[in-house]
Amino acid sequence: MNWYGTGISSFFRVKDERAFRDEMNEIGGVEIVYEDSKDEHPIRRFALLDGYGEGWPSYMEYENENGNMVQDEDFYFFGAVSMHLEDGEVAVFQEIGAEGHRYVSGYSIAINNAGEELVVDIHEIFEKIKEAGWNAPEQR
Repeated sequence: MNWYGTGISSFFRVKDERAFRDEMNEIGGVEIVYEDSKDEHPIRRFALLDGYGEGWPSYMEYENENGNMVQDEDFYFFGAVSMHLEDGEVAVFQEIGAEGHRYVSGYSIAINNAGEELVVDIHEIFEKIKEAGWNAPEQR
């Protein structure tokens, strides 16, 4: 059985629209959506959607000097997005998926333009139940 997931981000502003679009298109696996504010001087904000039902990109391929496709070992999707955020901007990415009705997983990650992140995993609820002194159900 395969794992299938989906991801969506909040809307956020970027420093350079063209550079952001170019990099996201090069990475692939994401759909770029945007909205413009209704102000006199509209502000464009972007959001990303997981494009393949496999969650956020976890690798990037490129052609090396020999013409072979290789994976970039240092690639980190959220770091790539973070570099494009305007100063003070925060983007939140959420992903949820499952392998059938088992191995349900999900998390939210907030990133800022300084490369800092906050992560919350759905399985943390079991720790919170214990911390509250409640009777925790068995985790599947």
